Amino acid sequence: MYTQLALDLSNLAIDQPAPVQPPGGDKILKIVGIILWGLVIGAVVGVMIGGGVMWMDHANGHGATGGKGIKIVGGALVGVVVISSAAALVTFVL
Repeated sequence: MYTQLALDLSNLAIDQPAPVQPPGGDKILKIVGIILWGLVIGAVVGVMIGGGVMWMDHANGHGATGGKGIKIVGGALVGVVVISSAAALVTFVL
């Protein structure tokens, strides 16, 4: 009985085809890569601007974490998480 089951399962096994990129996939990946670089550069600039605003807040006596600067830096860091997860998802799908 077990021998027959093993033979049946081996006969029913279907070979998996090799993964093939869809037509135009190279162009999509190139566009996604360019957009990703632009977003990463924007996030770095956002962190730098947020740091400058934090410095200005600190210099004016408001404290570095009390003004807009920490919100800008936090938003940039949240943006980095969204960017990286979206890029990983697109790369996984393609």
